[in-house]
Amino acid sequence: MPSATENKSTEQTQSSKNNRSKLLNFVSAKSTGEAMLYLLFSVLCIAIPLTVVDRFVIPALEDSGALESGRWQEQDGWLLEQGRRKNEATFDCSVWRSAGFPVSQTKLKPKRILVMGDSFAWGTGYPNMNTLWWRRLQNVLDERGYKDVEVIGAGMPAQSTASQLEEARKIVGTYKPDMIIWGYVTNDPDEISATGKKIVPLMRDWKQPKDDFPLPVKRSIEAVFPNLAWHLFDIRRSARLKTVDGAKYGYDYGTWELKLLEGENFRQYQNTVKNVAEFIKELNVPSFAVTLPAGFQAGDTQRGSLRSGATLLTKMHDYHVPRYEKVKKLFDSNGLPYYDTLDEITNRLQQNLSPQELNSLQLGINPSNGHPAASLCHLYAVCTADILEKNYSGFLGSKTQGKPTSALPKFNDWTPHSAHLNRLSESRYIFYMPQNEKDALYLPLRKPYVQLNFEKPADLASLTLSGGNLKKAEIYVVDEDPVLGYDRTVPRKLAERKGNQLTVNLPADKSSSKISSILISAEIKGEDNRVLLDVVPRQ
Repeated sequence: MPSATENKSTEQTQSSKNNRSKLLNFVSAKSTGEAMLYLLFSVLCIAIPLTVVDRFVIPALEDSGALESGRWQEQDGWLLEQGRRKNEATFDCSVWRSAGFPVSQTKLKPKRILVMGDSFAWGTGYPNMNTLWWRRLQNVLDERGYKDVEVIGAGMPAQSTASQLEEARKIVGTYKPDMIIWGYVTNDPDEISATGKKIVPLMRDWKQPKDDFPLPVKRSIEAVFPNLAWHLFDIRRSARLKTVDGAKYGYDYGTWELKLLEGENFRQYQNTVKNVAEFIKELNVPSFAVTLPAGFQAGDTQRGSLRSGATLLTKMHDYHVPRYEKVKKLFDSNGLPYYDTLDEITNRLQQNLSPQELNSLQLGINPSNGHPAASLCHLYAVCTADILEKNYSGFLGSKTQGKPTSALPKFNDWTPHSAHLNRLSESRYIFYMPQNEKDALYLPLRKPYVQLNFEKPADLASLTLSGGNLKKAEIYVVDEDPVLGYDRTVPRKLAERKGNQLTVNLPADKSSSKISSILISAEIKGEDNRVLLDVVPRQ
């Protein structure tokens, strides 16, 4: 039997063991808690900045038009569909015409210029058809006093020179142009083989091998950071393009354009240009080609390198030089004048735009669409008007600036097509405000809106918006720069009011710009979504 001393010693030992066990459990629990706390802190340190970037930074850059995004890409696709609904051009008659801009087969002026082109003439992604370069040419000629000349445009998206020639043969007998101008774009030499396929394959997303990135992981990232995820996977897509580029899957856009000027494709294009020259000779009207250099024409794998502001114009210039030189010689050898505007346009861009504005995304019509913005379209028109004055003065004839012109503003275009703008009187219009966000423009206002475009920039004294079911309305305008002669496509807010009527009086400031477009965002409280707009010109 243990003694009392031994029992006491055993109890002390057991107590010491229990205390150590409790201490270890406490330390272990504390360490686990601290580890979990550190883990949570680490996750928050990563998640919070990513959330800020995803929810605030990227949307702010989207709104400014400085960043391509999934939302811009979605709206750009929507604008393409709106163009199909608005523009009545078809492959049987590719003349641009719409409900707001009908084109008569009979000439409305003594002389008619027909501009042939592709998507640059058709207007892929443009919410305002008056931004198109051949529409700008009409305005520039009017401003210079050549008011006896009418300009019409024709073309369908992705049309090559060969396709444009085919279209021209269909329409010249009906519309009887007195001159034809061919807007040359660097993808125009795209030729088709006897089997109906491209001689030089262009890479498309559907041609690429399937991406092996785990789909569940991708969907999880998109669910948490939808805006950021789009950019991350766009970077991945661009990187994959470089690994599959070539004859098997097709060439990236920049390489593809150079390949068009080689081998069998170029031999066939030589024959196409010869056919164009023979067609013009038979038609017996003056004709020439003019280059239309774009801001980020280079496509996916080149686009990133073209975004740097300081060297953009040099890169833009160097990109186009090899794509123009060989073609110019081809046109000239066939007796078809070919005017290269590249030097003049890059010089004028440097003069007209600040270093901050000299980036490829700003030179496109939106961050997801590299078709030329208003700045480039205006310069195409100015350079072409210069060519006409210098080399075709006899065709232009005398200036007629003394002829009176109507001061009444007139809308000739609108987006979306479902707004169905109608003119009730000289100054009153009615349109339908879409009640579904998907049926209206959204960016850059980040709210559904309708865009109404003036045929020519208007000097307004006031405008009034009214409707029986109008609950709230916001009015924005796009101004034409009085010095540069084109609009910057940046909306300026005029007013926001609740109620069924909103009137805005514009200040009589001689230095103020004329208005190119009116943007209207409105809330409708009933089924009747008709809205009246009264515009009063300044006398």
